[in-house]
Amino acid sequence: MLEGNSHLSDNIESGKSEDMKTQKQASCERAETNDTAQATISNSDPSDSRDVTSEQLRAKIEVNNNLSDFQKEKLYALLLRYKNHLTKRPGRCNQFEYKFEMTRDMTKSRNARPITFALRAQVREQIQEMLKDDILEKSFSDYVNPLTLVKGIRICIDTRRVNARMVLDRVKVDPMKELLQKFHGSKYITTIDLISAFLQVPLHRSSRKWTRFQFGNQVYQYEEILYGQCQKLTLENLQHL
Repeated sequence: MLEGNSHLSDNIESGKSEDMKTQKQASCERAETNDTAQATISNSDPSDSRDVTSEQLRAKIEVNNNLSDFQKEKLYALLLRYKNHLTKRPGRCNQFEYKFEMTRDMTKSRNARPITFALRAQVREQIQEMLKDDILEKSFSDYVNPLTLVKGIRICIDTRRVNARMVLDRVKVDPMKELLQKFHGSKYITTIDLISAFLQVPLHRSSRKWTRFQFGNQVYQYEEILYGQCQKLTLENLQHL
């Protein structure tokens, strides 16, 4: 009888030990989450509304009823660790620069198109945002492309004359069937949707002069690849992204 009581006592003590261990682990996880949150908040720019806030991440997790409290804390800590990548701000590829060649120089600059007064403030705000993100830089040039607006107020430039004189790359993309065969044997296939993907690829300095446009009394040029221009980006280039 005494021996049975001894085993029962050992089991109780063992159970208490496991409970204390679990509670300690959960406490450590919460502490790690708080530390990660503080570090992420300190590195973020509170004035940029394009960044995802910690409160928004927490709200997204809380609506999921299939996770336990412990799993929610683990997921929250993971999202906070990579929070700087969960943003609508374009990133920047650091593996290569895009460069294109021209067959001959332009002979005549094109006139800028007038922008409606009601939209000029929004265009100016968008340009300032692109300057902040190092997508545009101030410049000067004897040749400028016409500035135009597409899909509301997204700025774009008419580069048809530049495209006509650009040396194109004739490399063909592999057939879709052959590309799909590369996934044979894979357990997981993931996709990623890049924000303004073209604007994340740096443009070689020698090619930037052909992207210039004027707004107001200032000339700007792109530091990244722009929309509306003929591109010769191949899979060999894109695999570095």
